[in-house]
Amino acid sequence: MCGIPGEVLVKPKAKKKRRDGGTKPGGTKPTAARSSQDELRTKSDTGSRATRDVEQTKTPPESKGMPGEGWERYTAPALIFLGLLFLSITFSSPALFINDEWISVSQLHQLHEGTQLVVNEGKYGTYDDGTPGAYFKARNNLLGYTLMLPVLAYPAMMLVTLFGDLFRGFVLIIWAFIPVAMGLVAVYAYPHHSRWKNIPLIYFAIAGSALLLLINGLFYYPFELTGIDAPTEVAAVVFTNHFLFAILGAAVFLICRIAFDDDWYALFGTIMVISCSSFLFWASNAKDHSLVVAMLAVTLLVLVRYFSDESYHNAALSFVMIGLLAWARPEVGFAVFIAAAAFYLILHLRRWHMSGGDAQDLLTPLTAPVWTIAGALPFMINNQIVTGNPLIPTFFIYLNPDLAASARQAASGPGADQGITEATSQVSAGADWGVSGMFEQAGGMILTGLTHTIFPIIMVPFSEMTGFFRMTIEYLAPDLQTLPADLFGVFFAPETGHISLIAVSPLILIALLIIPLLFWMKPEAFSLFDRKLIILFGVIGLALVVVYLRSFYIMNTDTGIVPEMRYLTPLYLPAGLLALYAFRKTFPVLESKRLAIVTLVTVLCLVPLLVLYIAISPFATTYFGDIRFFSVMTYGLLAIALLLHGIRASGKMDSPLLSGRSILPPIVIALLAVFPLGWQLMMTFMYGTLKFDGYTFWIPLTEIIHEFLAFV
Repeated sequence: MCGIPGEVLVKPKAKKKRRDGGTKPGGTKPTAARSSQDELRTKSDTGSRATRDVEQTKTPPESKGMPGEGWERYTAPALIFLGLLFLSITFSSPALFINDEWISVSQLHQLHEGTQLVVNEGKYGTYDDGTPGAYFKARNNLLGYTLMLPVLAYPAMMLVTLFGDLFRGFVLIIWAFIPVAMGLVAVYAYPHHSRWKNIPLIYFAIAGSALLLLINGLFYYPFELTGIDAPTEVAAVVFTNHFLFAILGAAVFLICRIAFDDDWYALFGTIMVISCSSFLFWASNAKDHSLVVAMLAVTLLVLVRYFSDESYHNAALSFVMIGLLAWARPEVGFAVFIAAAAFYLILHLRRWHMSGGDAQDLLTPLTAPVWTIAGALPFMINNQIVTGNPLIPTFFIYLNPDLAASARQAASGPGADQGITEATSQVSAGADWGVSGMFEQAGGMILTGLTHTIFPIIMVPFSEMTGFFRMTIEYLAPDLQTLPADLFGVFFAPETGHISLIAVSPLILIALLIIPLLFWMKPEAFSLFDRKLIILFGVIGLALVVVYLRSFYIMNTDTGIVPEMRYLTPLYLPAGLLALYAFRKTFPVLESKRLAIVTLVTVLCLVPLLVLYIAISPFATTYFGDIRFFSVMTYGLLAIALLLHGIRASGKMDSPLLSGRSILPPIVIALLAVFPLGWQLMMTFMYGTLKFDGYTFWIPLTEIIHEFLAFV
């Protein structure tokens, strides 16, 4: 058992002025002409936004190195999407890292087979005789996660079913042609900068892709994906997580573009946020963290768009996204809703009070949070399927014995054992159907299941909602006696010896310390727009911490919480965005293009060397020795970065080393990203073969390199 070449000039439209009248701090207006050497849109952080918008209409797109308005503006995010997709596929192995992933892949298996979705039918996490293992036995053999990830992974599952054992080759072809796709986008978007010695770079991309295919073809062998117990669902979910990771990166870039009005700084910000996190690691597994963070990033993007143009459309859409976020992770959606709705309502009530408007002016804006219900409809349907009450999340079947018993009875009904046996025999028979036969049979079973077996109803009276709320409070309430020690452990040194929150994302401490210092020493550096976004990111980050306070003790002491403080993975996103404000306002003289290039080159050059060092001559011969190495190096660089930022922010020292022409600040900032990203690659690549219920690396060349490094 598996346990278009050419230059296109489009006159851009003038942007709408922010209603808050916010301006960027500073003095002189930017000049209308810009060097054609700028490949990305770079704008001065001085002068009023309205003045810049007028001047922007006078500047041809190619002088800024950026295509005109419309979909062409999204060529840079498209390049980031493709680049991150290429990165995640390169180093990932489609297998499971922790046994929690059994739940999602089991749900996908039973969704694909058209059976019920509440009781585990035994493909994963059971013994050969069908007896549930210890993991599922402790959970009454129930599947208590939401269905969002399995539903999103269903198209990938259909591809796996269609290609069968050839699915690895399908992934390899997609991966090898990503450089060609990036070359086509670059040639179209930046025609003047897509040549080397008058040779279009697309030719090099095509040659590189052909070479990649040739080399990998020499070592290629198919994955066994058509066997009775083949972990096909694992391959489908991991493949889906690669795309969610790429969407996350594109969303981060767009957030930074709106927040800082500078594409080069948006590129820098994307590198820092992705590097100082665990996002790449979770993109190589079947856990739902990639889904949650991608949904959070898209939610923040729509919220930032709202605070930029204050359109009701974006306000309503942001709360729809929060509702969908609740489907991915109920507690994260709940926390983000409370934080975002409170901030949104306070802003509108304060504006209404100061303007002296009537109630009619207040009514329409205040309806935006109601749109959360529309986004949460799939979540409530999912709850009804599992718990019988649209307001009680699926996870509560693990907390309430009565719900667990009702779930089992309603999902299975009389003859439960026979139903599971029949479902298992159908899975086994799938090995003899062939690719086309499996496709047709699975589709027919799903259509039948939609009307007969997928929607069991467990009637939980709404009068019991008081008990649900009491259970929720008990679930979220922290242990105040151990909380101080747990806070220190989770953020700096967990008792388990696993890597801490700050070691994975030193940007958290940058945000916590430097932003308040800047508000105290240089409040004039922040526009009204800046202040709104800083508060937004801050309250959402705080809400994410508060909602998991009860889990701090577990994260600090439970060795099963690996390889990091994974419940707080979403925190890396708002904290990283706040740290970008700290960098921007502390060193406003730094040229963003230079900062982005230095960071990119530093990461591309040093991270592979760092992983090679760990593979050949590690800090210690154990996993925990590697963790200590990464933690010590990150903390040392963080101390230097905090010292430089503190000196610069306080204005106590005017040194050439801290000037805009100095290479020291960009290098120190770039190095902050090296070790966290190195840790991610170590966990994804070096420890990729220690996973279970899955396959080796997608890319044969990656597998060969891994075997070579393991040998030496």
